[in-house]
Amino acid sequence: MVIVTDGGAGDPLNYTGGDVVNVRQQEAIAALGTLRITDLVFLNEQDGCFQASSAFSGKMSSIIREFQPDWLFLPSILDYHRDHVAIGLSVVNSWEKSGCSGRAFFYEIWAPLPADTVVDITQVLDEKRKAVSCYALPMKYRDYREAMLGLAAYRGLYLPSSGQSLYAEAFLELKRKRLNVILSALMRLRFLLEPRLSHTK
Repeated sequence: MVIVTDGGAGDPLNYTGGDVVNVRQQEAIAALGTLRITDLVFLNEQDGCFQASSAFSGKMSSIIREFQPDWLFLPSILDYHRDHVAIGLSVVNSWEKSGCSGRAFFYEIWAPLPADTVVDITQVLDEKRKAVSCYALPMKYRDYREAMLGLAAYRGLYLPSSGQSLYAEAFLELKRKRLNVILSALMRLRFLLEPRLSHTK
């Protein structure tokens, strides 16, 4: 797991007394621990105004080449948070240049994707809820558990059902042979969304 930004912009009301970066990192470690993920890297880029750079691209390319992931998951470029968009584009570029043979997927955070893969998470929903609950500081500002459940319930409508409530996550695979076509289509859609996105951080 690679966490790109330091979370420093995540406490505008100063609940942490200025210790926001440490609090956010400890919450991330706790959340990932509930999912039994202990291999974690913090890159500590500035939160809230991430900009791709040759130094960042070098770091990501090095991580990708070293780890050789079978599957790489990165934030969608349709997301409402501009850091997520810039990071997604930069990591796609690093992945493409790395020449690694693994597959890459955009995942949803704050905006639905034109997804081509939907995964049933009903059996592990409690684990996801526990992980999200570890983020006590963000929860002071918004109820992220309910937001997560709402998106998962919406995506659950895409699963075969016999009447019971189901929950899912959705992804868009970035196939190398069609990567430029996929990115171009997403960027055109993003430009249509810009008036909405301009009111969010």
